[in-house]
Amino acid sequence: RKKVKGPTVVSMSLGGKCRDQDGNEGPGTKYCAFETHYARAIRDLRDIGVLTAIAAGNNGEDACEMAPGASRDAVTVGATNINDRITFFSDYGNCVDVMAPGENVAGAASSRE
Repeated sequence: RKKVKGPTVVSMSLGGKCRDQDGNEGPGTKYCAFETHYARAIRDLRDIGVLTAIAAGNNGEDACEMAPGASRDAVTVGATNINDRITFFSDYGNCVDVMAPGENVAGAASSRE
């Protein structure tokens, strides 16, 4: 595989409860971290030199039970509020690598320039 040229980052905010190949919920942290389609895609990106940052999730649950939140080949980011405390909705746990502002964050809008 060819490596990307120069620094490259993919930022993703997607996913949900981890499910196995048969659609059963909660197959375990190891499966969520390494075997889901998300985990494989993130590993492929890593292998060609792309840093992948992913939202931990917005369910207020253990990120290790979420896909792609459990992926160990990405930087998993949880959400904090203005008081630098975890938000009520942010996923949490050992699979979260870093916390960052994630509540009431101003963003660009296409209707205003």
